[in-house]
Amino acid sequence: ATVREGATTRLVELLRVFVLDYAADRRRSGKASFQDLLVWACDLLRRSPGSPTRYTHILIDEFQDTDPLQIELALLLTNELRDGALFAVGDPKQSIYGFRRADPKAGDRLISAASAKILDLTHTRRTHDGITNWTNHVFGEWMRSGGKTQAAYADLSTARHADASGVRQGVYRCGQEYPDLKTHQVRLIEAERIAQVARSIANGQWIITDRDSREPRPSRLRDMAVLFRSRTISSYLQRSLSDAGIPFVVEGASNVF
Repeated sequence: ATVREGATTRLVELLRVFVLDYAADRRRSGKASFQDLLVWACDLLRRSPGSPTRYTHILIDEFQDTDPLQIELALLLTNELRDGALFAVGDPKQSIYGFRRADPKAGDRLISAASAKILDLTHTRRTHDGITNWTNHVFGEWMRSGGKTQAAYADLSTARHADASGVRQGVYRCGQEYPDLKTHQVRLIEAERIAQVARSIANGQWIITDRDSREPRPSRLRDMAVLFRSRTISSYLQRSLSDAGIPFVVEGASNVF
């Protein structure tokens, strides 16, 4: 332990000198990294508190991806402005940039530092209760507790109701557990079930509400999209759709179809 501490201490000191010298070299040459822009901007505003700015309002979108330096910069730019000058929109459940210090709990610091208010956006106009009821039931159970690094789950509400005049809109599970079958057999059963759904959509058994007209109409095949995360199922699905006489187009981008 003593040898390790001695070696680590020396290494950390060498790294500290290297990092600071390299930062000074970038400043002299004017070759700034993204991190430099944040650090230098914060340094400038710290040295000149209350300096006038041409900005009267600041809106931060995707706030869940904001790191501590970016939060400090926003507060420094708005600390002399009136209430409402800083407005942030984000979803802590979508925070995926922890590797660059983004913090899903960053909103807590903003609230205390700027006496901010939170307005929860839990009412959705994108879908109907056939989806939201299922989402609240499943994810509310899995994500309710939150924890030290997670934001608590909030139930969604909607004023739209699932249409029940055809095949009722909502969430359906295709198939069941097949403990005695091989994986390729289960994939084939799943693909055949998806082809059956496609046929019912092609036959107009689902009721679709167009975005523009807001008028319900029978479903058409082009209303359907199948998303899957792996190419593994692609051959099974294409075979089942072809056997069912369902025309399709395969679009590929990276590993997502």
